[in-house]
Amino acid sequence: MKKFLYLLFFFCLPTHQLFAQQIFPNKPITIVVPFAAGGGTDLLARYWGQLLQKEFGQTFLVDVKPGAGGLIGTRYAAQSVPDGYTLLIATPAFALNPFLIKNAGYDPLKDFQPIAIIGISGIAIVVANDSPIKNIQDLIESAKKAPNSLMAGNAGQGSAGQLAAAAFQAKMKIQLTEVTYKGAAPAVIDLIGGRTDVQFEAFPSILTQIKAGKVRAIAVTLKNRSSLLPNIETVNESNSIGFDASSWTGLMAPTKTPKLIIERLNKTIQKLIVEPEVIAHLGEFFGSESFVNSSDDATAFVREKLIENEKLLRTMNVKPQ
Repeated sequence: MKKFLYLLFFFCLPTHQLFAQQIFPNKPITIVVPFAAGGGTDLLARYWGQLLQKEFGQTFLVDVKPGAGGLIGTRYAAQSVPDGYTLLIATPAFALNPFLIKNAGYDPLKDFQPIAIIGISGIAIVVANDSPIKNIQDLIESAKKAPNSLMAGNAGQGSAGQLAAAAFQAKMKIQLTEVTYKGAAPAVIDLIGGRTDVQFEAFPSILTQIKAGKVRAIAVTLKNRSSLLPNIETVNESNSIGFDASSWTGLMAPTKTPKLIIERLNKTIQKLIVEPEVIAHLGEFFGSESFVNSSDDATAFVREKLIENEKLLRTMNVKPQ
């Protein structure tokens, strides 16, 4: 009898799992934030959690697990049960840490299934208002004239701004002296105070200061002008070199999360991402521009970032520590 019940359970398991997927979600969903509470990533996770909560009728919780440049929270999410109830909000560090840190503890595409890219934001190249650097050409010429004489602040190791600055230097064949801070805010304070000369910073962390006139943007690093800073030229307009660097945010699930759940989450996000009020809110409060993308598109996007990062760090002769 026990053997019969065991076999019955075994053969019914796929049907049970399919039923669980079809009624997803039937309990709260957690979004893991691998960075500090109150930061841009945390606030963005909470905003999307509110949007998804209205759509699914289930609570979306935010679990902040900061530390080690995002590794602690990312590892935690990678090891979670792949049932759709634990998700990760990822940033550029997600596709960078495995190249910077030995035994990072996760593989971006083996341990995770991308659900959707929920925002792309440009990088602004900013200087102090009284800086003699008026445009990109001034920056390049100054750096070539005196290598390492210009101090370039960034928000931290592995930040989107640091990556953009590194790519810019490699492309332009110039050398800046990197000054790494624990966040964008202290870096901007030193820029304004004249202790650094330039900063490559993601829109969410610098847009407010630019619009308030606290710093001056000399260019953005996107291929085309941003609708959020339409009067600021791109690096390409000055040099026609095809330079493109951006920050991004994505929603990930542990690998082996059922495809039906991934697709349901993706379709809901794509429905929301084109709503005018969502587009306006993402732009105004997060400096982020949205675009429609499938789960396959998101996977291809992460794969492309991994290739870009590996190539860039090889050029810089950076090896995992």
